[in-house]
Amino acid sequence: MVNNVEDFIASLEGREHHAYLDTEGNWTTGIGHKIKRDESDLIKKVLTDDDIDELFKRDIAQAISDAKRLVNNFDELCVPRQAVIQSMAFNMGYDRLAGFRQMINAIENEDYNEAQQQILDSKMARQLPERAATLAHMMVTGVWQ
Repeated sequence: MVNNVEDFIASLEGREHHAYLDTEGNWTTGIGHKIKRDESDLIKKVLTDDDIDELFKRDIAQAISDAKRLVNNFDELCVPRQAVIQSMAFNMGYDRLAGFRQMINAIENEDYNEAQQQILDSKMARQLPERAATLAHMMVTGVWQ
């Protein structure tokens, strides 16, 4: 069992030294790092552990920033619920997570049952059912899974 967001996200994403296509056809490498156009050299590069750690550090910082921008009461949430939002921000990015308006509203109103339902009734849940189940459980219970 993990008890911090970095280890939690890494456990969900896995660690890859070579680029691969994700479930939506995006080139990805490292720990769930979506390769941007200006990073196309990463598609053919074999990453070192240090390369992976540096990309992950930057991606985590962005996910935390995005989560805090989207959820007004983010800092008042327990750490496992914060980890759910950060994981979703990490996986989807700001714009797609911003589309979870009903989930965000439910979290801000402390309606974690509704937030759980919004996670389970999503495209993400259809693409990544095990991950969605884990995130939904953590959201409703407020405990690490």
